[in-house]
Order: sequence, then C-alpha cells, then structure tokens
Amino acid sequence: MSGAERQEHSDAELLALHALGEDVGSDLVDHLANCPDCQSTFAELLAAVQVGRSSMGDERLVQPGPQVWQSIRDELGLSAAAVDAVDAVDVGIDADAPDHAHHPGTPVRRSRAKRRLIAFGLAAAIAGLAVLGGSIVWTVTSNSARVLASAVLEPLPDWGDASGEAVLEEKPDGSLDVHVTLDATVPSDGYREVWLLTRDASALVSLGVLDGKEGRFTVPEGVDLSAYDIVDVSQEVLDGDPTHSGTSIVRGALT
Repeated sequence: MSGAERQEHSDAELLALHALGEDVGSDLVDHLANCPDCQSTFAELLAAVQVGRSSMGDERLVQPGPQVWQSIRDELGLSAAAVDAVDAVDVGIDADAPDHAHHPGTPVRRSRAKRRLIAFGLAAAIAGLAVLGGSIVWTVTSNSARVLASAVLEPLPDWGDASGEAVLEEKPDGSLDVHVTLDATVPSDGYREVWLLTRDASALVSLGVLDGKEGRFTVPEGVDLSAYDIVDVSQEVLDGDPTHSGTSIVRGALT
C-alpha cells in the first residue's frame, strides 16, 4: 500500500464543523494545511455552507437544544466527540508515529466518498439544508415565502418544444416575486425577457431579463395582479428598443 493510500485524514464531521466556523483545534488546522485531499473536501463543505446560509436571507437561526443535536448525531451515526465540546477534541497525529498507527483522538481513516457523505450530511443538517428524522429542523424566526398562484407556460407558434412554469410568491416582508423557469431551444444571439400582461395584451410590465433557464423577479409596487395576470417570456434582439419584440416563446395565466 502506498504512502498516499495510508495517509490519515481528518474526521469528516470535524471538517464540517470547521466549515461552519466552529473551533476544532489547531491540530486539524495544521493537518488541513498539508493535506490536499482534506483541503478539497473542506472547500466543497465551505461552499455548501455558504449556499445554505445565503438561502436563509435575513432570517435569524435560533440555536437548537441538546435534544436536536442528539437526534442529528443519531441520524448520521456520528461520534459524541463530533457534536459535543468540539474544542476539547484532540485531532492531532503524533509526528513520530508510523503511517499505520492510530490512536484515540486521531483522525479516522475512511474512504473519501464515505468521509464526504458524512461531512455533507452534518453540514447540511447544521446549516439548515436537511430535515432529519422528519421533525428535526432549525427553528427560523420568520416564515418562508408563501405561494399565491402559479402558471403553466405554454409554447406559442414556432416554439413547439418550449415549456415553462411561473410561481407567484409572497415574501415575509409582503413583497411579491415571480419565479420563472423556461425550457426552450433559443437562438445564441439576443436575450429572453419576462413580462406581465393583461388578458387582452393591451398593457404590459417588464419584470426583467431571464438569464439562463430560470430567474426570480420582483413585482413592482402598484402592479394589480388581478389585471396583469399573464406571464410571458419573449425573445428579444439587441436593438436598443425596450418594448416587447412581439415574439413570445411561452405564455400562461396565473391562477
């Protein structure tokens, strides 16, 4: 077995806690500075945690009680040291120890896949990305967005393979968003724009440019959605004209 295969790695759960900003001790930090495998795992964990926290917006997380930590630990099959008193855990490796040596408190040798599975599970649980055991969740001090209406976006002539969906949501602060998804083969030039139309298409409001296959758009204040209840995605050209091109890809009514 090669030296790389025998290398001890940091506990996956401790890497997850480190990604969450917990104090895991200087030994793990020192090991991380010299282990490319652990560095790769830690970088992915850190990115996952950042995504989880950014998705919470301005909502404040309430620290869960001990019974929640116990349920998370039981669900993931983690050691007590990974959840309790992390800063007291010795994760160091004796510099004089042989490659195959393993001592209490030293990083556990696991396959890379298993280490990452455990680490991502813990990071997801702590960051609020997973619901464990059906009822183990982070407590959030404000409600999530509420769905008010939705629309199936049907293709218009010449766009037979196109499809999409629009969902109208009310955020906790009372503002309204339209989440739009579009699946269509579109030209490489030009761009797509999302609109709200009246039923007879006599008036319309632009919500913004759809970048890629999905986007979230804030409904301007004062727009009466009982009148502007048609969601339209158009194919636009870069001609400097801010009005609708007249070429709609998909369209549907919010109900």
